[in-house]
Amino acid sequence: MELKQKNQSDNNFEDVLDLFEIDHVYANEPIKRTINEPNLEDKQSLLEKLKDKILNIADCELKKNSTQIVFGDGNPHSPIMIIGEGPGQKEDEMGKPFVGDAGALLNKMLEAINIKRPKIYITNVVNYRPPNNRKPEPAEITRYSEYLRKHISIINPKILVLLGSTAMNALIGNEVVISKMRGKWIEKKFGNFFFNFEKIFFMILPIVGYGNPILKKRAQKIEKNYPDLKTLISDMFETMYHASGVGLAAPQIGKSIRLFIIDTSVFDSEDFEETSGFKTATLKKIFINPEIIDESGDTKPFEEGCLSIPNVREIINRKSEITLSYFDENFVRHQDSFSGIIARVIQHEYDHIEGVLFTDKVSPFKKNLYT
Repeated sequence: MELKQKNQSDNNFEDVLDLFEIDHVYANEPIKRTINEPNLEDKQSLLEKLKDKILNIADCELKKNSTQIVFGDGNPHSPIMIIGEGPGQKEDEMGKPFVGDAGALLNKMLEAINIKRPKIYITNVVNYRPPNNRKPEPAEITRYSEYLRKHISIINPKILVLLGSTAMNALIGNEVVISKMRGKWIEKKFGNFFFNFEKIFFMILPIVGYGNPILKKRAQKIEKNYPDLKTLISDMFETMYHASGVGLAAPQIGKSIRLFIIDTSVFDSEDFEETSGFKTATLKKIFINPEIIDESGDTKPFEEGCLSIPNVREIINRKSEITLSYFDENFVRHQDSFSGIIARVIQHEYDHIEGVLFTDKVSPFKKNLYT
């Protein structure tokens, strides 16, 4: 493809295009982005000074419980800067951001759009690993915010990619909801630097589609120290909301582990109760290593769909009541009973970790259509 138009008011935007191994067509308006942009040769020394400041932080529980600082990685002259939540176990061990499972997924996503990881720059909201890979607490985010803003000012990217709600809230504020912010124009000032964001990008995990063998495989249990578990759960919720789902199981995002999430708040309406025959019910919950102990009550038909099989809906019969044992996100064990629409959503997601799709439950004739 031929490069057609270029606005000379933003010549450096070509740096972004250089990351891609294809030509691009673009016509952008002038954007005044920075004041006193640092010289390229100064960036490395400025980054070293910032790293020293973070290393000298006193009375920081994150620092006390970590092996080492996880500062940043990549090309400091890159026009693209990625900001994640915080280091996990692997990052803490190696001293580099995004080297665990989340890093492997990020690398695949970058490769899918022809961007090589060494050409971008990556850091996190906090630079030390939170205990047990939990999310950074508000006080911790606030404490590290000045360092994050300085970090951004030094790199001076053309594009900021915020990986999840923690990064978004750290930079934009706690009053915003991630699902409502995509595609919005945001202007922020960090020190002497102005950033005009025409689009805000948040990391959404790719959903595995029908035909992938992982969807037909029984998932494995996980331990309490599973790497980056809190981050994975947070990303799963964001992925589910972005796809307008009410449940999401780990195999659907390529991880064969016994974990699924649900949020049935979409069913909390009188219209749903009148049209479905179910009572309205709202539950947002995380299920780790769940096991169904009992299924009881009437068998009821209801039309279901699946994020891994888009545009397909079928009437599925399920029991109206279930009893389940499971662990929550803090690995506290529970045994609870659920009924109605919540029981149905749980059974659908539970099927995923058993390697069963809802299309496996239709009549033999219809099942042949999906094989």
